[in-house]
Amino acid sequence: MKIKFYEYSMHSILMCFVPFFLNSGSYQPLSFLCADEIGPRLQISIPQYKDQQKKEAFDYKFFELENRNSLIEGDGVLIKKTSPIDDSYFFYVSNVLIQNQTKYYFELFPPSTLMIQKNGGQFETLACWKN
Repeated sequence: MKIKFYEYSMHSILMCFVPFFLNSGSYQPLSFLCADEIGPRLQISIPQYKDQQKKEAFDYKFFELENRNSLIEGDGVLIKKTSPIDDSYFFYVSNVLIQNQTKYYFELFPPSTLMIQKNGGQFETLACWKN
């Protein structure tokens, strides 16, 4: 009888602490830094999405390719999507126009990958991490 009581009480205590250790995969509100093999290219702030809303304003910083110490800051709309095949995870997409001349489209797959397309060209894959 004492063993059963001990098992139940330990189980109850552990169950009280489990929610503190779980990570649901929510990456909000976070900032991700994405880089190529030379250095940083893009920093993105993931907004806090309200309820089931799929679009939110976000901030970004594009690092210039020629001078990585120089950057262009701006904002845009970030769309939260799920895969049509597997809805257990989500990713983000956006179209951004830099200085009214360069159009970027990107897809961010938190926490590690960003695929970016410049002016409709080929996609480039960048490595990302929480900033």
